[in-house]
Amino acid sequence: MEMRLTFRVSGDNFKAQKCIERLYSNELNAEYDAECPNSLSWVHPDEFVDYDENDIRVAYESAYLDFIMNNINEINRCGADDYVLFTEMYIDANEQCNFEILSEGFYSYIWKYSIALPTSVYICDVDEACVQTFLKVKSNTKL
Repeated sequence: MEMRLTFRVSGDNFKAQKCIERLYSNELNAEYDAECPNSLSWVHPDEFVDYDENDIRVAYESAYLDFIMNNINEINRCGADDYVLFTEMYIDANEQCNFEILSEGFYSYIWKYSIALPTSVYICDVDEACVQTFLKVKSNTKL
């Protein structure tokens, strides 16, 4: 089972492009689309992580937690008022889908900042075609 997280912020008064310069992350990359100037996303350079590799998954999730803790106040000052930590799970067609959304210790920060936690689950064939299709579509998307 593969997992992908994306942290997105937006708001009617959020000036994403100005905010990028004020934020710090040594692990996450900002994704800005000029067609959506009031929205900004962050993703890990390792877009997907093996959910079953606990230490790797916890480190992956911790990059997002660290980013949120270090930058949420500045994001607020930039006018954001909508926060989403989107979870995508990719499972094999023959795999049972049991997972915990985020590791222990993460929730107090999620609730403190009213961050929404939508989740999508994608069932993949033997060749993980759904992940490959996602990456192909993403690589053809203009940012």
